[in-house]
Amino acid sequence: MHILIIASWYPSPLSSYSGNFVQEQVEALSKSGLKVGVISSVFSPTITFKIFQSIRDKNYFLAQKSFTKRFSFLPSSTNYYWVNNGLELFKSYCETQGVPDVIHAHSALYGGRLALSIKKQFNIPFILTEHSSFLLQKKLPWWQLKMARAVYRNSYLNIAVSRYLKEKIQQNFNLDKEKWRVLPNMINDSFFVSELHQPAKEKFIFLIIGMLIHVKGHHKLLKAFALVSEQLSLGTKIRIVGDGPQKESLLNLAKELGIESQIEWHDSVPSTEIAHMIQDAHVIVSSSEAETFGLVLVEALALGRPVVALDSGGPRDIVNDSVGFLIPQGFIEDFSQALVNIQKNYSNYSPEKLRHYTQERFHSSVIINSLYSAYKEIVA
Repeated sequence: MHILIIASWYPSPLSSYSGNFVQEQVEALSKSGLKVGVISSVFSPTITFKIFQSIRDKNYFLAQKSFTKRFSFLPSSTNYYWVNNGLELFKSYCETQGVPDVIHAHSALYGGRLALSIKKQFNIPFILTEHSSFLLQKKLPWWQLKMARAVYRNSYLNIAVSRYLKEKIQQNFNLDKEKWRVLPNMINDSFFVSELHQPAKEKFIFLIIGMLIHVKGHHKLLKAFALVSEQLSLGTKIRIVGDGPQKESLLNLAKELGIESQIEWHDSVPSTEIAHMIQDAHVIVSSSEAETFGLVLVEALALGRPVVALDSGGPRDIVNDSVGFLIPQGFIEDFSQALVNIQKNYSNYSPEKLRHYTQERFHSSVIINSLYSAYKEIVA
């Protein structure tokens, strides 16, 4: 079976981190025995590049090309250039690799829109995995909403990475529920082979990883921590990993709350260092206001670390009482108490049980088996 992935985001010469979760799924699919290819259009106003190569050590083929766009002020101009560039890549891909049996697009904007164009021209069925939180917001222009709706209605199957995302998209777009399934993101297998061990006892670390932007809610964590800092054990700290426009205001907030000495600040780290950061902490925290999934929470559990998360949607499929605390949005006092309780009962969280919980739900074999069944269903 020949599967072509259309990636709305994928690592490129412009960004080695963009869409790395799609890349990991591609690599896992190629290991399963499927013939796998990837096409990826990359917007770049300054750099021109084209990649057309076999990724020999990963056993898949990548066709990637940058594009620039003119007339940005016109509605749907990005879609026009993205799709035209993608169709050129698709035709070149088929000349050397053959015509795929199934197309799997990631996100309606704009990989799904390209998949729809290919279906209309070449009659190749496609499925769509939606990751994007933008489609939950009411800030998108009408032409993008219309475009996404057309993609969802013309796909063979739509997959959401969480129940929350599925329900919200169905509500916002008034879509057929029968065409939607939930399949979470997988995490890199390296998180399951890393040795499980307890962090150092000299100090207790609450770790939060993410861009310093308002929607990630770092200010909520600082306020919750300040309410109970005197109830926490000596040496307890918050370690914040990330950078962004909110850093200055967060530094000022920590000072106003009188907890600046208990906060450690670290710049963004490469994805290869995330596992080490998690292993060096005790509890991983998510204070985000909106998440379609919650990848870092799953990575933490795979490494044997319990979690505390505000209920931002996606974490509902990840966090329960056996692995940590899920706190309703707007309840800062409950958030504070969860920090106290998880520290007080930390010995109750077995790293082995946390990893086993994660393996059963988010291991690559679970995700790939489900995708393989969907592909076979379409081909049949």
